[in-house]
Amino acid sequence: YFPAIDVIDIFPSSLTVGVDVSIRISGVNFFDSLFCQLGQLSKAKAIVIDDKTMHCMFPPMTEPGNVKLEILWGETSMLENTHYLIFYNAVESPAFPSFGSIRGGTTIKVETAEVINDRVGVSCTFSTLESFTFQSSASKWNDKTWSCNTPNMTSAFPATIYIYAKVGLTYSSDTALQLSTLSPFFFKLSPSVKSIFPRSGPISGGTIVRVEGTDGVWLNSTLLSCFFGNLRVSAAWISPTMVDCISPESTQPTKWIVS
Repeated sequence: YFPAIDVIDIFPSSLTVGVDVSIRISGVNFFDSLFCQLGQLSKAKAIVIDDKTMHCMFPPMTEPGNVKLEILWGETSMLENTHYLIFYNAVESPAFPSFGSIRGGTTIKVETAEVINDRVGVSCTFSTLESFTFQSSASKWNDKTWSCNTPNMTSAFPATIYIYAKVGLTYSSDTALQLSTLSPFFFKLSPSVKSIFPRSGPISGGTIVRVEGTDGVWLNSTLLSCFFGNLRVSAAWISPTMVDCISPESTQPTKWIVS
């Protein structure tokens, strides 16, 4: 028997369709082996940080509306109360891409509904749940589209797997400092390869290679791939830090960099 699970807060509880879903759930009595289910289709293993915090990540939703969130142990719902996430259609084009490394350096495009001329010191502003605000200078693509490089967030959030932020354009007008409509942006740790086993196999291919990662999490997704040199093969998700890949065929003995 496990003690009753109670959810106190879900952040964010309202999101935009077409954007990766990444939520932080706060509550009591969380434990490993829990799964999150969003609606009838999306189910993912929960990343349990401790007995009071866990993270769940899902592919983008395609339709707006209220979607039920379940926390499961096996096929058993562990919640007595019903919780929903609200999905909205984006009013403006979201930042693209909508996620990047927590270490910064991702170039993104941000659009605004009104024309901003190039003489007003435009910058990108990233606002987080914890009320931290980060800014980086913006470069003009056209009157309504600007690009900027995302800031490094590791000093403010040294032990965080991901950060949910909203990004908008800050610019000066004749009357005051203005901020365009905000769109979601996720800062995530980017997994890197820590080890592979085995480290050799026949040139005929077919060797199951266990790839262990570090510095982040891999989502349980059919979109995961391994590269042996420039050759791409599908990856089977094992855990947030582990995938299995089958080595491809080679015409001759060779060394490959695995990524």
